[in-house]
Amino acid sequence: MKTAHTKKLEELEAKSSRPSTKNTVDYEKWVLNILSKPLTNTEKSALQEGMNFGIAPKKIQIAEFLAAVEGIITELSTKEKLMVRAQVSEVLSRACPKPLNIPSKEMKAPQDIRKDKSRLIISANKGNCTIVMDHKELLGDE
Repeated sequence: MKTAHTKKLEELEAKSSRPSTKNTVDYEKWVLNILSKPLTNTEKSALQEGMNFGIAPKKIQIAEFLAAVEGIITELSTKEKLMVRAQVSEVLSRACPKPLNIPSKEMKAPQDIRKDKSRLIISANKGNCTIVMDHKELLGDE
């Protein structure tokens, strides 16, 4: 019985020491560059985050938040409005913005690509791939 357990333990250790190919992600496949000029490493790493990547705000937009709350509490009684306002102001006074979740260079990279009217960033129909291409190629003009 003891040898069976030892054998089983050795098999499990052998399996865990092998590199797993299931969970490895090839980020190079997430950006397809069909431009006439190559992308910089900064541009490529920014685009690898995907089109739906949410950048953390630099500061909390308190005025917009308060305006939204005021629009919602219009149908409450005066007492309830005062309670909600007090709770919201307490929460907002303690709120602090999250640290940036992307380097500033990577934050500017997609904006720089969009400013260049000869280049175009689009999302693939399937998958999580971002495609960067020449604007002329999309229109078919050459």
